[in-house]
Amino acid sequence: MTSQATMSDMPSCHEVIQLVTDYLEGAMSPDEQERFRAHLDNCDGCGAYVEQIRTTVRVMGHATPEALSPGARQELLAVYRKWKAESAGRHSGLRGKLRKLFGR
Repeated sequence: MTSQATMSDMPSCHEVIQLVTDYLEGAMSPDEQERFRAHLDNCDGCGAYVEQIRTTVRVMGHATPEALSPGARQELLAVYRKWKAESAGRHSGLRGKLRKLFGR
């Protein structure tokens, strides 16, 4: 993208939350990254959220499955499965909205 992203080009706070993993893993196109960063530059709350996720990934990246108690492991799996089931439908709708937003 050759010019700075405008407010209408930027993802919403909700979209930032949904896309934070793509951003942190470098799975966005350069245009998408620019729009994402523009939102972070203008939204202290989302900037703080992304930094919290980045810190969590860094800290938890050192944890091993063996370090979890069986109860903690089951609880984490249950939370993840519930989240995955609830977000499956929303995520596909979000992708379509982003395609419109980013002109693809």
